Amino acid sequence: MRRMRQDLSWALAPGAPAPSLAGRAMFDRLIRVAGRCSTIPSSPASVTPFAAHQSVRETKRLLTLWAFYLKLLPGLLPKDATSSAQFGRDVLTLAQILTRWPALVPKLGPAASPESGLRELIEAAKSSAVPARVSPWHQTLRHLGLDGDEYHASCESLRKLLNLYGNEEVAYYAECVL
Repeated sequence: MRRMRQDLSWALAPGAPAPSLAGRAMFDRLIRVAGRCSTIPSSPASVTPFAAHQSVRETKRLLTLWAFYLKLLPGLLPKDATSSAQFGRDVLTLAQILTRWPALVPKLGPAASPESGLRELIEAAKSSAVPARVSPWHQTLRHLGLDGDEYHASCESLRKLLNLYGNEEVAYYAECVL
């Protein structure tokens, strides 16, 4: 019996080129992994809007980490907290943060400050924009030691992601695993 390919057009951002053969294999793997889990994001492209530049290796790393946390976190959390699609999206957001910005990870865990650095950054990213060097975002970066020039581009990209997908659950999951 010939296996029919699932339509993966939902995974592409509007106007994005079709994935290469290796990219198709990664999407097939996503479908297999997601099929074993009860929580799947509605669209990887909608949760990972900055992934257009990712190589197949980076995409595989993201999917592997996402699948690992989808299996690990249900053992640490109440069952009702892990049975929604929102849980899958939040875990995918955390996996993207950990894979895209590994240099920032030591500053994002609870050891970086009394509450986790990621929780502080999410709160600061959601605050209203005020003049550049006095904004809560920049104060939080300074507090966490992420205000150096070497972190500038990473922190600005992280801020965009946190504005879109950062929430209490993402911070809580980070505190559980970091």
